[in-house]
Amino acid sequence: MTEAGKRIEQVIKHFGLNKNSFSKEIGMSNNVTIGRILNEERNPSNETLLKITNRYPQIDYDWLKSGIGNMLKYKTMEIIKLNEYSEVHFDFKSIDPLYDENIDNSGLEILRSEIERLKIFIEKQGAVIVQQSETLKDQSEVIKKQNNTIDVHKATINEQQATINRQIEAIYKQGRAITDLAKKKDTAETA
Repeated sequence: MTEAGKRIEQVIKHFGLNKNSFSKEIGMSNNVTIGRILNEERNPSNETLLKITNRYPQIDYDWLKSGIGNMLKYKTMEIIKLNEYSEVHFDFKSIDPLYDENIDNSGLEILRSEIERLKIFIEKQGAVIVQQSETLKDQSEVIKKQNNTIDVHKATINEQQATINRQIEAIYKQGRAITDLAKKKDTAETA
């Protein structure tokens, strides 16, 4: 099993699932893809990784793909559910040993620090995106130059093909002329 496969297996165990139920949870019609990742030396596709992190947003995509960071995005809080009004409910008691239900607003500082951490993360990701965009622009220019070179080579090949065709036509005409001369000579000798 690949390292990415081991991480997916860890996610499956974390949620108390098996490969069949996990496959259904992430929207796959069967367990073939997950089975191959877990049982063979196959790496998951980006599409599969996105299905996992879309279904389980608390799983960190970078960790799932590369093993960098932590499996869970939320260390000090866990999203329990989204109700019909899209309000996020947090269960601090189950995961934060410092939580005291007798103190009002005990989670506000945790939320503030998490928001700051996410802001920094988003800024860093923005910088990475800008850098990747510049790299893509550079690669696009290289591809354009390569396409121009290919076009020049195609034109050269077309010119060479036209020259070859003209030479073949000339050889054919010479062959016809020789054949005609031979026929005339045969006719003159028989007469």
